[in-house]
Amino acid sequence: TNSEFDPDEISWVTSNIAITNRYGGIEAKKQGHFVINVAGEIDNNADIKLPIEPRSGTVRECLDEITQNIRGAIEEQGREVVVHCAMGMERSVLAVVWYLHVEVGMTLDEAYDMVSEARPIAVDRRHWIDS
Repeated sequence: TNSEFDPDEISWVTSNIAITNRYGGIEAKKQGHFVINVAGEIDNNADIKLPIEPRSGTVRECLDEITQNIRGAIEEQGREVVVHCAMGMERSVLAVVWYLHVEVGMTLDEAYDMVSEARPIAVDRRHWIDS
C-alpha cells in the first residue's frame, strides 16, 4: 500500500527514466544519473532545473522543454534520467507522463497507469497541462 511506500525511493518507470523526491534526486546525482529538478522552490545540484508552475500559463511549454531534455540525455548522452520534485508525486510525475505521451505515443491514461505501477503515490495532475 501507499503507506509503506518510501518517497525517497528512485522509481524506475522505464529502464532509463525514473521519478523521485528531493532526497532521491540527491542520491540519483551521486549515482551518476542525469537529474532534472522540476521544483522551483528547491535549489540543488541537478543537471537542469525546469520548474513546473501550475496555473502559470507555461506548464505545457515547460513540459515540452523537459521532454526535449529527457530525450537528449537518453539518446545523445546515453544517460539514465531521474526527474524529481519535492515529493515525487505531482510535478515530476506529470513531466514523465508527458514524455511518455509525446515520445512513446501513450495516451495520458496509459502513461499515468505505467507511472503509478512504478510509483504508487503518483497523483494525476493532467489538468495542469493547460493551466
